[in-house]
Amino acid sequence: MKVDIHPEIIVQSRYGCLQCAKGCRSFMVGLREGEAEHIEKLQDWKSVLGVDGLFIRTSMAHKTKTALAKHEDGRCVFLGQDNLCEIHRHHGLQAKPFACQLYPFVLSPVGGKIRVGLRFDCPAVCKNEGRVLSDHYKGVNDLAKHLIPSGYKVEKAPCPDLKSGVKLSSQRFEAFNESLMKIVSSNAVPLWQRLQWMRKFLEHIDQVKWKNVGDEDFAELLNLLEGGLLAEIVQQQQKRHQPTVRARKMIGQIFFLLSQPPQHQALMNNQGYFKRIASRLDQAKQMKLMGNFNGPLPKVQPDWPVCDLQALEKSFGSITKEMDELLTRYMICRIGGVNYCGPNFYQYSVVNGTRSLILGLVTAGWLMRVHALKSNRDSLNIDDTVYAIMTIDGNMGYSKALGMGAAKLRLDYLRGHLETLINWYCT
Repeated sequence: MKVDIHPEIIVQSRYGCLQCAKGCRSFMVGLREGEAEHIEKLQDWKSVLGVDGLFIRTSMAHKTKTALAKHEDGRCVFLGQDNLCEIHRHHGLQAKPFACQLYPFVLSPVGGKIRVGLRFDCPAVCKNEGRVLSDHYKGVNDLAKHLIPSGYKVEKAPCPDLKSGVKLSSQRFEAFNESLMKIVSSNAVPLWQRLQWMRKFLEHIDQVKWKNVGDEDFAELLNLLEGGLLAEIVQQQQKRHQPTVRARKMIGQIFFLLSQPPQHQALMNNQGYFKRIASRLDQAKQMKLMGNFNGPLPKVQPDWPVCDLQALEKSFGSITKEMDELLTRYMICRIGGVNYCGPNFYQYSVVNGTRSLILGLVTAGWLMRVHALKSNRDSLNIDDTVYAIMTIDGNMGYSKALGMGAAKLRLDYLRGHLETLINWYCT
C-alpha cells in the first residue's frame, strides 16, 4: 500500500495542533463500525461528563448512522472546559474515533495510491503553523492501514473519469493532475490569471477527441496546451464585466452553500422535526435572496454585517502576496491530495471537479469582501483570506447539496461564465 504526500504539499505546508477545539465545537463526528461500543465500554462516562447521551442517530454518519452527541451550542459532548478531549485525556489518542485521529488530514484512495491532503478549516493548517508534513508521515500511514477494508487492493483503486465517458488510466491521471499542479503553483502570473489559465486549459480538454490520443501523445499534448495557453493568458487584457442576472443567481446559490457555518449541520441534528423543517424553509429563502445583485445580505452567518448585496459587487482592490500564497497553498493541497474529484468529491470527473474548485475560489473572493465589510474596510487583507478559505473548505466536498443534481446543472451552466466570474470576484 502506497501512501503518497505530494512533494509540493510537503514543501508548502506545516501542521501542529493548537488545541483550539474549533473542530470539536463544529463538526459532526460520524462513527465507524464498533466505535460507539468501544467508547461506551471505556468507563462510566456519566460520572465524567455529567450527561447520559453519548451518541446520536444521524444520516450524516454514512454507514453506521451513529455520531458523537453534541451540546446545544454544537460542542462535542466529550470536549472538556480546557479544550481537551476527555477520551484522549483518559485513554489516549488511539481510543478516539478514527475521524478525530485523522483530522485535519484527508485520505483519498485514487489511482493505486492513498493520496494525503489537508483540511483548511483547521486554523493551524490555514495559518501554516507547526511541524513539517514529513514528520507526520508515519502517523498518517498507520491511520491509512485502518482506513482500508480487509481485502481491498489499493493498487486497484480506480481513477476518476477525465470527463463524462472518458476513462483515465493511472498514468494518464497522474499526467493530468501534474498539469493542474504546474498551472496553480506557477509564479509566472498572479493567481487570478492562473485561474483563467486553468479555465482555458479545461476548455481545450473538452474539445479534444480523446479516442484519437494514444498514451505516448497524452502527456505531450498536455504540455503543449500548458505552454501555449500561458502565453495567451499573459497577453490577454483583463476585462471586468458584471455577471448576467442568471449567472448571478446561480453563483449566489453556490455562495450560499459554501458560506454555511461549520456547526450548522450539527445544530440542525439537535433540533426537533418541525424546527428542522422551519430551518430548511428559512434556508431556501436565504438562498433565493443570495442570488440577487441588490437587497439586504442574508444572515447566513450570525456575525455577517448589515449591508446591501450591491456593496459586495464592487472591486475591493488587488490581493497581496501573502494572500496569494495562502490561496495558492489551498489549491495545491486540494489538487495534490486529489480532494477535488473522485470518491472524496461527489465522484466528480476531473474536469468538473476542477471547475468546482475554481468556483470555490470565486466564492472565496466574494467572502473576503463580506469579511472586509464586517471590519468597515473597502480593501482586503490576510484575515479576510483566512476567514474565506476556512469557511469554504468546511463545505466543499462535505455539503450534500453540492453533490446533488441541481449542483451539477449549476456547474454545467456556469462553465460558460467562468471568465467573467473570475475577473469580477477575484480581482
